[in-house]
Amino acid sequence: MDRIRLSYLRRESFKGTSMIIIGYEGTIRDPKYFQYIEEDLLEPRKAFIHPLPTENGESAPIKVLERVRTFVEDPSRGVNIESNDIIWFVLDVDRHPLKQFDDVYLYSLSDRRINLAISNPCFEIWLWMHFDDVDNASSVTSKSLKKELHDKQNELRFNGNYIPLIPNAIKRAYKVDKSKTYFPEEKSTKVHLLVENLLQYSKK
Repeated sequence: MDRIRLSYLRRESFKGTSMIIIGYEGTIRDPKYFQYIEEDLLEPRKAFIHPLPTENGESAPIKVLERVRTFVEDPSRGVNIESNDIIWFVLDVDRHPLKQFDDVYLYSLSDRRINLAISNPCFEIWLWMHFDDVDNASSVTSKSLKKELHDKQNELRFNGNYIPLIPNAIKRAYKVDKSKTYFPEEKSTKVHLLVENLLQYSKK
């Protein structure tokens, strides 16, 4: 079943449920991580996630913006956007031009429901925080950090379940998030803000 149809059925099943629309830049770890959160933590009567993952390798922030705008603004999409719905952009600094992030930020100013969760250099810095402080990560580029995280998970014999580690990740993220703007400093992230938002709809 396609995502549009599934979201429509969820909305029909539970009136007043919030739809959390997440535009991803990542193709594997990002969507899988939030799928775990939805399945294990979210109360389906409170909220569900509608993912907008990367398509055809077009992962630049400006492409994520295009996908989100098409879904949110196209009346033919089949799912009405309601006042209690929330939109998040999950983006990586990586090597993308700063202007693309500014374009996404300017779009977010058009609606209070739109939020940014940017990671520097990439989403894996957020995943790293589930296990350790960022000071203990030597990598500052996306490619090297992904390898370092992979090695660390193998070393710890990680079973793939991030859920019990989320509280520690949030604490570590707040500790290093010194930026007063939407854009994170090196080896920091804003993803904890998104996760905290999702936890408001938890089963407990």
